[in-house]
Amino acid sequence: MNFSIDSPIILSINSQTVNFKNPNHESEYFGGQTPVKDAQNICINLKNAIKYPKFSKFTGYFGIDLIRKADLQLYFIEINPRLTTSYIGLRNIINQNPAKLILNSKLNITDSLKIKYLNFSLFSRIELSSKDLISNKGLYEGIMSKLIKEVPEFVTPPISLNDSNHFSCFIATKTRDLESSRKRFIEITQYLTKLGFKILKPI
Repeated sequence: MNFSIDSPIILSINSQTVNFKNPNHESEYFGGQTPVKDAQNICINLKNAIKYPKFSKFTGYFGIDLIRKADLQLYFIEINPRLTTSYIGLRNIINQNPAKLILNSKLNITDSLKIKYLNFSLFSRIELSSKDLISNKGLYEGIMSKLIKEVPEFVTPPISLNDSNHFSCFIATKTRDLESSRKRFIEITQYLTKLGFKILKPI
């Protein structure tokens, strides 16, 4: 989001994919999607909520984590005054360059903006394993160039953080709607499976 004291500019409303591991509420974040259904109505409610005086102290680009309950009330959790994972999806969906918007915010360039959603993005971390590939060396020597060519949605291609057969990657789709993004996500996971990977998370 980009805020000035007088007028907030809401760049996008995103949802998060969170796995609650146990009854103690330990959670694991996998990504999200943007824009969410009914984003316009959420924007209206959010703009009304952030008129509260405490928010007048915030300027620049930042993200607000909130929960919208069934009664449509908004409950704020935290404010992140930095780039968050949702930027990966944001850059795929709006008619503006978000990096330029952040720079202009810092330079106090406050031209009126009309934010339009041009696309839809589903962004997600995927955990993989492979019985045939051990470590990054084996992957790079084998199929990395083919992977990147066939899956341009890779933000980070599969890498092993502990030099084992366990890999992690991150993708961000850019499609016309949620259904198309889900379809493309399935195509990508099927392609990875065909190459010998086993999808561990999300499932």
